[in-house]
Amino acid sequence: FPLYPWTMWLVAPLFGGNLDLAGLFVTNAAWLAVMAEVALLARALFSERVAITTLVILTAFPTAMFGFVPYPHALFIALALGAYLLMRQGRFGWAGVLGLLAALTRQIGFVLIVPFCWEYLEQHHWQWRSIRWNALYGALIPLGVGIFMALLLIITGDPLSFLHHEADWHRITTMPWWTLWRGLWTLGHYSSTFVTLRFYEDYWLPVLMVVAAIGSWRVLPRSAALLATAQICLYLSHPRYDTIMESQARYMLEVFPCFLVLGVWAAQRRWLFMLMLAVFIPLQLILINSFARGGWVI
Repeated sequence: FPLYPWTMWLVAPLFGGNLDLAGLFVTNAAWLAVMAEVALLARALFSERVAITTLVILTAFPTAMFGFVPYPHALFIALALGAYLLMRQGRFGWAGVLGLLAALTRQIGFVLIVPFCWEYLEQHHWQWRSIRWNALYGALIPLGVGIFMALLLIITGDPLSFLHHEADWHRITTMPWWTLWRGLWTLGHYSSTFVTLRFYEDYWLPVLMVVAAIGSWRVLPRSAALLATAQICLYLSHPRYDTIMESQARYMLEVFPCFLVLGVWAAQRRWLFMLMLAVFIPLQLILINSFARGGWVI
């Protein structure tokens, strides 16, 4: 999706036209914004202690390395988190704008319409007569995908080419529980130790996030629980047909409500906090080392 490369192109002149440095700048600036937004949201919903544990867990999460290498995830999370914070504050116009930008960054951004609708109706006490014209700002969110489709129609003649070319990446559409079951069945079927480690990570980290998403229905506002559930179901419904769980751990980085749940649990149970750090940090260091050497980390 185009917003991340557009942003790189816009800031590239600051780095003499070097797009690699521009990508590093955009990603790291966005990740700093993510840190600030997570802290704001966790403090607003819970406490300073939960904010700290959530930030530590998010930073230590194995695929958090994609928050400082040139991938679009940090920009998407910053925009999606910003949109959600604005929804919670009742600033639906700006929430719609940031939601549009999030959907221009990652296809999954269109699901922000779900918490938008919930927050709008909840803040208007579920009274249909109290709905005003500003509810239309929610239409900006799926418009982000619509803008990209219009660009593809002009450029390629196929507005759905981003979906049609998913077959080149061996992606299929299935039920989330099939992905988890099939992914479990394929564990341990790899000759390389590192590849085996990668696929165990790509399986068990999403399982952890599924557990957190289930817990979000007790811990978080309904709008955040709906967002987490929708994101995880969509990610798990679109696996690779050969390596099944490949890249799923990277996608889970975008499900920010689940990190709030993990932060709450970790703040209440020190042993769980230490266990997560003991597992997360070594895994992240292994991935960073492999990535820095040009290894297979996707």
